[in-house]
Amino acid sequence: MHANKIIKATYLLLSVGTLLLVLLVPPGPTVSACDSSSLFSSSYFFIDDHNVHKELSFLDDSDFSFSYSDEFTLYERFRQETPYSEPEKILRRISLVDEQMFLDIDIWLKNGKAITNWLNGLSEIFDYKEVNLLESKTSSDKYTVAAISYTTGSYPSLQLSIEMKDHFVQLNHKFTNDINDLRMFVHIVKSIKLDNNTSLDEIFGTIITVSLENYYTLNQKLIDEKEVIISAERCCGLYSPGNPFQCCDTSSSLGNCTWHVFYMYGGVPFRGNADEWYYQVYITPGWESSNTPPYTSQNIGWHERGDMGHVAYITSHTSTVVSGSEQNWCQAGCPSRFYSRSASFFENYLYRIRDIIPTSPLLIID
Repeated sequence: MHANKIIKATYLLLSVGTLLLVLLVPPGPTVSACDSSSLFSSSYFFIDDHNVHKELSFLDDSDFSFSYSDEFTLYERFRQETPYSEPEKILRRISLVDEQMFLDIDIWLKNGKAITNWLNGLSEIFDYKEVNLLESKTSSDKYTVAAISYTTGSYPSLQLSIEMKDHFVQLNHKFTNDINDLRMFVHIVKSIKLDNNTSLDEIFGTIITVSLENYYTLNQKLIDEKEVIISAERCCGLYSPGNPFQCCDTSSSLGNCTWHVFYMYGGVPFRGNADEWYYQVYITPGWESSNTPPYTSQNIGWHERGDMGHVAYITSHTSTVVSGSEQNWCQAGCPSRFYSRSASFFENYLYRIRDIIPTSPLLIID
């Protein structure tokens, strides 16, 4: 069930306490989202005198690397294989997780887009509150623009987007209830090396670091107003490592629908409240949506009614009824199963392409 690939950085620690992650994207996708063999098929380890280096095949013409503490766990959320079948969607996402700190790193093809147009498209989904463009201090034509943006609401976070020759890289840091997590994010950003081991400071000067540090005040405001998301590994007696969603009350049987669906899938590539998930399908490889129950081994029932919408884990269905399990925000019954619910209760169904069953629809099993 838990298909996310996990690398425990603590197992890799040598004498220095940091790891160097190098992301390289091969040219040109078959999607192997959450395929347990896909992480190590294109990766290897090598050891020098001081560090362990983890190399992942990501970019064809440029390196993107950074250092991070051994306290983090590295998850590969999903990736596309070459040749890319969905080049307009995210190529790959990895996540660094340490308690409340969640840092997602996404790689995109530029597809001829300017960074402003690309960010405008993402803002329609994530509602960026502001986008600050930062110009390169070098004459290189490979790295000319970076951008800093942030979101509030259901998943308050801070984004650093970098334009490369053929790709965009975006780092998405979830604001937490500890300012030190934001300091750690800034530290990771300062360690970023691009082509030929060039640091961001060499390309942009100190403007990126200084600009990110200006968000300490916003982070503290979110803490004071209790608007940060407290992610929960445990909810309703269940354990879900790397789950970014909150639980209503980890000491009781009051749960959260998004937490439950993440748990049942062993990971889903969506952020925020349930009502926002549908719109993220458009940028997530290997996922599609349908307004009727798809013929799949599992899928997500979705609607956007109410303040936050709702998602449920669907295990069987006919063309008119669905069955599955769910949690409801701060309601008892955690989780609760439902049988033969009208399929029209949900406005859409989100599903992984690889879960499609190319035969007859599943039957309801009581």
